[in-house]
Amino acid sequence: MKEIKYIFVIFLLIISAFNIVSSAENVKNQNDPVVSMATEFYSLVIGTTSENDCRNDAIDMHYVLKNNGWNEDNMKLNICNMATKYNFFNNMEWIDSQENINDVVLFFYAGHASKKGIYLYDPDTGRYDDYLKYSEMQSYFDNLESEKVVLIFDSCYSGILNRNRNSLIRTRLTSNPLCRGSNSASDHKLNFEDFDIGALSVSFAKPGRIILAGCDKNEYTDNSPEYENGYFTYHLVEGFKGKGDSNNNGWVSAEEAFEYARPKVEEDTRNAPGVKTQHPQIYDGISGDLDITEVGYFEYEKSDSQDRHSGIQQRFLIIVKKIRNLLK
Repeated sequence: MKEIKYIFVIFLLIISAFNIVSSAENVKNQNDPVVSMATEFYSLVIGTTSENDCRNDAIDMHYVLKNNGWNEDNMKLNICNMATKYNFFNNMEWIDSQENINDVVLFFYAGHASKKGIYLYDPDTGRYDDYLKYSEMQSYFDNLESEKVVLIFDSCYSGILNRNRNSLIRTRLTSNPLCRGSNSASDHKLNFEDFDIGALSVSFAKPGRIILAGCDKNEYTDNSPEYENGYFTYHLVEGFKGKGDSNNNGWVSAEEAFEYARPKVEEDTRNAPGVKTQHPQIYDGISGDLDITEVGYFEYEKSDSQDRHSGIQQRFLIIVKKIRNLLK
């Protein structure tokens, strides 16, 4: 009788293992773009300005990817005086030479920006005043074969990148060109300004891309003294660590991380003294959710009162409990 019980237990383990794998695959097939074992993940992460928060943003984004399934050989990190135009061009060309249609490419920028571009480090002046237009960046993004491109900007006016060019003809904008972390009353003199032809030709929002922006098109992004990060990056990284795994499948998608971060950014900036409320924006040109970080085999804190495993882990624990009961 005892031998029959053990045989039954082994049989139950085998059947349960197949069910777990099958369930995980069904979740992926129903909701997400196909990310196969052959898929490679590439990233270029940039943090500019002498402010520690922008540097921290880039470092934290780089390491949340590295610590959750990304191959460091495929990752580029440019911070402080390494955040130059040359390195942007060189790194994007390298990624373009490596990636293919099935791969995931992620670009992240934290730093100063204007309505039409970002500011990188200039080795000649020793300042962060080397202006890189969005129209210049667009050509590098357009050259990518990948149909799974994620562009993340924790910079002022970044919500404008989510619009197609027909919506950019005339927009109410602030006159201050350098605005990351700048929210004094003098910075908020509003005026109407037409975009030039070059700006009108820029459209990052295209099929095969996801754009995550730290604020709406007329807004500033700001830094948190408490977090020592930008508000948007801090909560986005927390989402990628696992708190954003809303469907509990052991992966955090770009969409899940954004939906986790958005209300927290709005609440934090609404309540922070001297800070204007940020309204993060998303453009999603990919069908289904695009998984970015794999967190399914680690425990993580969901909140102060809730600590739970991924759905697959929960199911495995239930099976173990049943087996223990059978062997009693």
